[in-house]
Amino acid sequence: MQLLVSTGSFPWLPLGERFRLIRQAGADGAELLLTPRLAKRDPRSIVRLAALQNTPIYSVHTTLRLRSPSPHTEASDVIESARFAAALPDCRVLIVHPPVQRGQIGSWLAAIAEATRILGSRVAIGLENPGQHQPTDRPIPFDSLEYLMRFAEEWQLGVVFDTAHAASLGWDILATLQTCLPRLVNIHLSDATDTDWRLGILNSLLRDHRLPGQGTLPLTSLLHLLRRKGYRGFVTLELSPLRLLSLRPSTVQRRLATAVEFARHGISERAPQRSRPSSGDSAQTN
Repeated sequence: MQLLVSTGSFPWLPLGERFRLIRQAGADGAELLLTPRLAKRDPRSIVRLAALQNTPIYSVHTTLRLRSPSPHTEASDVIESARFAAALPDCRVLIVHPPVQRGQIGSWLAAIAEATRILGSRVAIGLENPGQHQPTDRPIPFDSLEYLMRFAEEWQLGVVFDTAHAASLGWDILATLQTCLPRLVNIHLSDATDTDWRLGILNSLLRDHRLPGQGTLPLTSLLHLLRRKGYRGFVTLELSPLRLLSLRPSTVQRRLATAVEFARHGISERAPQRSRPSSGDSAQTN
């Protein structure tokens, strides 16, 4: 397994500084979260920036927008993100979100087909399981794990398992991992709690994507299961910026390093089994 950190975990920092922190924290590489502004940059300049910090970019997340895009924009983002990922020599996974509305599926599938052609066999497309950010979210077909897996099989896509998203839908993350393993290409690892906020953005930033050990999810057990099953793909720490944010750079570094160490210990061959039962895992990062 290779351990990555999403650049979206600290968006307030220059990209080069994020690559440096990821390497210094002990991760193997980065997952690049594309934004509308970043997607316009020359990918070669990003490669040079990452190389200066000896931080390869192994995974790319399609362009993330603060507001739900139109079907045309969503399809365009998938294709442009694929072109960006294809230009990164170390990239092996392009992460895409499923469409939120049934009416978007046609243009989205056409974009997936074009992205597959652009990426060839070197870069897998990974379909990320959605989450529920606010109680008013309408169910979508991909909220069903069975539907998501059947869809991925039919269209020959990989699966990206987001632990916090799964928990928000009430899925058992250990059972879900077992189901996803045959098509698993990446894991978005973060903790979560049961607290619900009325605003979806608060759930994303405060309830979900917590540092490992700051929630209730059995992440150590999940990492041990990955090791026992012989998983050889990526594990990506995708963390809420509010959990890393600090005016002191040393504090940001310490928090990130502790999260990386948590994951590293969990996937280590010498990682001990859990010594006591609990709903979550006990390594705290404050």
